[in-house]
Amino acid sequence: MEEIELGDKVKDLVTGFVGIAVAKTTFLNGCIQISIAECKKKPSSEGDPSIDSTNLIVVEKGFLNKLKKPKVKIKKKLVGGKTTFQLGMRGY
Repeated sequence: MEEIELGDKVKDLVTGFVGIAVAKTTFLNGCIQISIAECKKKPSSEGDPSIDSTNLIVVEKGFLNKLKKPKVKIKKKLVGGKTTFQLGMRGY
């Protein structure tokens, strides 16, 4: 069985649910569950299902690494003017 890593696109063999592995939980008894996020723009409000790792297969390895990430430009915003020294401040 192939090791599932976070960011892989996986499919549930029982329900056919396809999504991206976003969290991995290991229990004391050895059970490993993977939380899967849907690949839709508007996900359902029910939350991410957690499915046993034995019921999952990897559809695409490193799916999130292949997506293009948007470049964000940060605009510097000048606020106010030159600060002045306050003579009436306590301690000065």
